[in-house]
Amino acid sequence: MEQMFYPSSAVVGTSDDEHDDDVVLSEHHTTLAIEQNHGLLQALNSIESTGNIGIFGHYPLFPNPGLTIEGDNLIPLPLKKDDAQIIKAVCRQAPFGHGDKTIVDTSIRNTWELDASRFDLKNPEWAAFFDEILQNSAAGLGLGKVVASPYKLLLYESGSFFKPHKDSEKEKGMIGTYIVCLPSQHEGGDVLLSFGSQVNRASTAPTSKFDLTTISWFSDVTHEVTKLTAGYRLVLTYKLFVTTDASLSASTVLEETERLKYQLSRWKSQPFHYDKIMYPLDHLYTETSLCLANLKGRDRAVVYSLDKICSEVGFYLLFGHTTHARTEEDSYSAYDDEEQDHGTTLRSLHTPTGEQVASGVTIDTDEILGYSIDNEYPDSEDGGEYTGNENAPVMFRYHKTVVVLVPKDRLREYLVGHSRFTDLGATVKNDSLAEIVFQDLSNNENDPYTIQAATAFMSDLLGFSIKPTGPTVGLISKWALKLNDITTFRACIRATCAPLGSGSPRVNDTPLIAYRKAISDELSSYLKTTSDGQEQSIDWNYWLQDLDQANNVATEVDAFCTAFKSSTEHQPLLASFKAWADPICDRKLKTKSQWTLSDQDYLFSTLKSRSAESEWALQSFLPMAVPRFDRFLLWELLHSISQERYGAFKNSKELYRCMIEHGRGQLNLCGNDIIAKPDYSNRGYGYWNPRKRFVTLLEESYMNGAGQEALGLLEQSCRRLVDERQTWSSVHPHDLRVDFLEPLALVLESYSVPPVPPVQDFFEVALRDVFHRSIMPRPVQLNGWAHEKVTCSMGPDCSTCRELNSFLEDPIQKEWHFPAEECWRQHVESQLRDPIYSLQTLKVRSPHTLVVTKLGKNYDKALRLWTRAVQQVGHSVSWMKRDYLRSLLGEHKYSELIMLDSPSPENAGATRQGEEHSEQPDAKRMRPS
Repeated sequence: MEQMFYPSSAVVGTSDDEHDDDVVLSEHHTTLAIEQNHGLLQALNSIESTGNIGIFGHYPLFPNPGLTIEGDNLIPLPLKKDDAQIIKAVCRQAPFGHGDKTIVDTSIRNTWELDASRFDLKNPEWAAFFDEILQNSAAGLGLGKVVASPYKLLLYESGSFFKPHKDSEKEKGMIGTYIVCLPSQHEGGDVLLSFGSQVNRASTAPTSKFDLTTISWFSDVTHEVTKLTAGYRLVLTYKLFVTTDASLSASTVLEETERLKYQLSRWKSQPFHYDKIMYPLDHLYTETSLCLANLKGRDRAVVYSLDKICSEVGFYLLFGHTTHARTEEDSYSAYDDEEQDHGTTLRSLHTPTGEQVASGVTIDTDEILGYSIDNEYPDSEDGGEYTGNENAPVMFRYHKTVVVLVPKDRLREYLVGHSRFTDLGATVKNDSLAEIVFQDLSNNENDPYTIQAATAFMSDLLGFSIKPTGPTVGLISKWALKLNDITTFRACIRATCAPLGSGSPRVNDTPLIAYRKAISDELSSYLKTTSDGQEQSIDWNYWLQDLDQANNVATEVDAFCTAFKSSTEHQPLLASFKAWADPICDRKLKTKSQWTLSDQDYLFSTLKSRSAESEWALQSFLPMAVPRFDRFLLWELLHSISQERYGAFKNSKELYRCMIEHGRGQLNLCGNDIIAKPDYSNRGYGYWNPRKRFVTLLEESYMNGAGQEALGLLEQSCRRLVDERQTWSSVHPHDLRVDFLEPLALVLESYSVPPVPPVQDFFEVALRDVFHRSIMPRPVQLNGWAHEKVTCSMGPDCSTCRELNSFLEDPIQKEWHFPAEECWRQHVESQLRDPIYSLQTLKVRSPHTLVVTKLGKNYDKALRLWTRAVQQVGHSVSWMKRDYLRSLLGEHKYSELIMLDSPSPENAGATRQGEEHSEQPDAKRMRPS
C-alpha cells in the first residue's frame, strides 16, 4: 500500500472506514512481525551444539613439533628440498579405498605417505599446544571434547593431488579427520570440502613458508586436494573421536541450520521489519576479545551456524555491545520506587574478526530477540548523591554482547560519511566494512541482491569525503571490472583526481598515487586476460574518459598514464595503451589554458623525460606554454632545472633563456612585490617572498649561463619599480635591505654585472625615498621664537591644542601660562616632550597652572633631530660601502647617498641662525611638583 503525501493547502477528507482499514493493516503487520521474531527466536534458541562441516585454523606462533622419521632423523622446519627428498625416500605411494579394495592409482591420488608408526614428534611442548588447537577445531565443528589419533604423514610435491572422495570410517567411533600442515612453502594444494550445496575452500599456500595451518571435517564430507603447483606440502593426519556418546555429522549440521535459514528468509521477505536483527549471546565479551575465534560454549555454535547461512539469505554478520541505561529514584513516600528508562545504545559494532566499525547507534530493545530488561541484572551503576531532602537518582547500566545480522543493502548506513578533518580512524572503520563486502562478493558473485547491495556500498564509499585506502580502491575497481560495472569503475577513475579546495589532496599526494597504482594494476590484469591477442582494438576512452573531468586535466591524465605504464608488463597491452595515451598527453599539454604550482612535478618530469628533444621544448612547447604559467610555477620550475643542470638538464642555459624570454610578464617585479608580506607557512622562510625569489632567479640565471636574459629582466623590473615608486616608498628600510637590496647587490657583485642606468636609477630612488626619507625635510628657520605647531590626535576641534599652537607660532612669546584641570595639563605635556621646552606646574590656586617656556629656537630642535636622523641613515646604509656600488652609482651619488659627505642644512638653502639664542638645545627641563 502506497502512502500519499499532499500539499498543505490541499484538503483531503478521510472516511471512518478508511481509518479503520489502516488500523487493521497496522495490526496485521504487527502480528506478522511478532510471529517472525518468535519463529526466529525459537530457531536460534534450539541451537545447542551446531557447528560447521569443516574448520580451518591458522597459527603463526607454535612450538616446533620435533618431527623425526626412522628413529632419530630430525626434520628441520620450514621444510627444505633436501629434507623433503629424505622423507620421500622412506614413504610409499599413497593408496585409496575403492569399495572393499585398496588401490594405488596416481590418476586419482598422487601423494606420498608414511605410517604413524614410522615417525614421531619429539618436542615435549608440542602435546599441550596440539591439544589446544585440536579443541578449538572441535568447538568449530560443534563438538565437545575430542581426541585425535595419529594416522599418516603425507608429502605432496609438485603435481600431487587427490580427487574428490570421502574418508572411510577407519575405526569405530571415528567422526572426522584432522590435519596439521607443517611449515613448507608451496603453491596450490587447496582443500575443497563439500556437503550438499555447501562448499568450503581452505588454502594453506599463502602462509605456508613459516606458519602452521589446520583443517578438520566430518567423515561424511566430500573433500578434494587440488594440484600442488610448486614446492612441498607436509601434512600430519589424525582420526577424530568424541569422548562422549554424542556425535555429529555433516547431516546433523545441515538439518539443524535449515530451520534457521527458513526463519531468516521469512523475516527478510516481509515488507515491515527492523533494519537489523540482534540476538544476545550467553557470554559478555570485552571489546578486545570479541571476535568469531574467541566465542565460548553455546555462543560458538550459534554464531557459527549463523555465519554459515546468513550470507546466503542476504545478511552480513557482525558483533555488538549494547548498553541500556535506567535510573531509579527512592522517595520518602509510601509509593514504589520510580524507574525511568534512558534508552538502549549499540555502544560498538564489530566485524567477525573484531575490528570496530561503528559506535553510539541508538536502538530499540525490541530489536534484540528474546531480550527483556526486566529479566536482567545491572552490570554497573553510578551512585546518587544526597541533595537536601532527596537523593539524586541512581543510574543502572545493563550490558549485552549481541550477534548482529544486517541486511546487505543496509550495511552502507554504517559507513562514516563526512568529516571536516582527515580521520584515519574513520578510514579504518570504512575499510573494515568494505572487507566484509568484498569477502561476501567472492562467495556470492552471481547473486543479484548481493551485487546490488555491494555496488551501492562501493559507490557510497567512493563518494564520501572520508576516502578509503589504496588497497580498498583497488579492490573496488577489481570487482567493478569483474561485474562489468562500468559506472563504479569510472567512479574509481574519478577518485584518482585531486578535488578542489585548500584542504584537498594534491595531484601527487600519497592517497592519489596509491589509487592510481591500485586501479592500474587491476585494469592491466583485467585487459590482459580479456583482450589477449586483441590489444589494438581496446577502446581506452571507454575505460578512462572520466580523467577529462579532472580539475588539472593535463597533470591528472599524465599521472594516471604514468602509473598504468609502470603497472603493465605485457608488451602488446602497453603498446596499445601508449598509442592512445601519448597523443592524448601531448594534446593536453598544448590545450591547457592555465598552469599552476600543482603542475610542477608533471612539467618537470615531462621536460626531464624529453630532455633530448630540445627542438620540441625550445621551439614548440615552452614558447606556447610559458605565458600560461603562473609566476610561482615559473620560479619553482626554473629552480628545479638549475638543480639538475649537471644531470638531466645539461641544456639548462637554453631552457633558462627560453623561459625568461617568454615569461617576462610573470617574472617582472612590480611595486606591490616590494611591500608584499612573505608567507612563512610553506616550505621555509621566504618561500612566497617575491623579492627573494626574484634575486634567486637572477643568481641561478647567471649560474646557468643566461646572464644576458637575467640582466634584461632586471632592467625591465627596475624601470617598473621606479615608475611605481609611490607604491612602495613607504616600506621600512630594514625590510627592503634584508629581503631585496643587499642580496641583489651581492649577486650583481658576484657575477660582475656591468652598471646599467635602470638599475642605477632604482638604487638611487630606493636610497632617496626609503633610506634618506627621514632626512629629506631639512631644518627650517622660523622668525624669532616661533616654533612649528603640533598636530592633535583628538582632531582639529581641540581647543587646548589651538591655544597651544597659538603660543608656539608666536615669534615673540617665550612663556605661556595654562590654568586647567589635570587631564588637560597632561594633554599639553604629552605634546611637548622635547627637552627644548620647560614645563612647570604652579599650584597657587585651583585649577593649577602649567607654565611652558621655550628654552631655544625652533631651528635648534630641528637641527638636533635632523643630525640624529643623519646618523641613523649612515648606519642603515653602511653595508653599501663597497666598490661595486661605487661603480654602479657613480662617485658623486655614492658620496652623497652612501658616504653622506654633503648632507648639511646649508645644502638645503637654510640660513643657520648662529648664536642668536642663549639657551642650549639640551637644557634641562624643570618639572617642579
